[in-house]
Parts: sequence; structure tokens; C-alpha cells
Amino acid sequence: SLTTSPNPADGGTVNPSGQTWYMMGKVVSAEAKPNSGYVFKGWNGDASGTDNPISLTMDSPKNITADFGLMQYSLTIVAGLGGTTDPKPGTYAYDPGKQATINAIPDESFVFEKWSGDASGTDNPLTLTMDSDKSITANFAASVPGITVTTSPP
Repeated sequence: SLTTSPNPADGGTVNPSGQTWYMMGKVVSAEAKPNSGYVFKGWNGDASGTDNPISLTMDSPKNITADFGLMQYSLTIVAGLGGTTDPKPGTYAYDPGKQATINAIPDESFVFEKWSGDASGTDNPLTLTMDSDKSITANFAASVPGITVTTSPP
């Protein structure tokens, strides 16, 4: 017999579902189908890995679980020469619809200039709604003593 189940139960389905009987030695496949807002993460139990569908040789009873997780979007933050960001430059995961707030922090003798990539403008801090993978860069410029730098909204 092959017994399949999804984890969590509302994360998706597995085809075939439940318990199915097969002849000894038969090669069968199982497919994980994530529900909206979820992604397939991998197999557990008598199967492993992320192949989907997966092929199994029925040489003994098998019990497999398809693991699902909430879909997340990645935000990659880069800081140009002359500053950093909060959160620090790197890649972060966000649930769909969540807001990410990024603050550009210029080094001494630098000023924040603008955002580039999947963001634009001079808002600082910047707030993004995570509805896709995004990559942004905080751009800085050297400040010149005796000169006042002013920016106006775009």
C-alpha cells in the first residue's frame, strides 16, 4: 500500500490521496499540488527530496508526506558605496502582502541620494508592499563641505 498525506493539511493535496494498493514491484508516481499561497517544500517519510512528481517502487508498504510551506517573496537589499541600510544588506523573506521598511544610513561625508532597482525616489525610510520578489539598492553621494544638498520630491 501507498499512503499519502499533505502537511499542513490546508497546504495542498497529494495525488493519489490517502491509501492506495499496488502490485509488488510496480513503479508509481505521487504528485504534490500546493494550494494558493503555498509552495511544495519536499517529501518526508518513505520518500525524500523535492522531485515532483516522485517515482516510487512498491517493494514494501510506503507512507509519504508532502510538506508545504507558505509562499514567501524575497527582498534583496544592496547598499552602494558610502552607506548601509537597516535592515543590513542581504536577502530577506516576507509573506505575501507584508510591508518591508528599509532605512538608508549614509556614512560620514555622504548623503543618501536615491533608491534604484525595484524602488525609486528619495523616501527614507522606504516602505514596500511585498507582492513579488524585489531587489533594491540604496545609492549614496559624497557630500561636499560648504555646499548644502537639497532634494525635492520627484
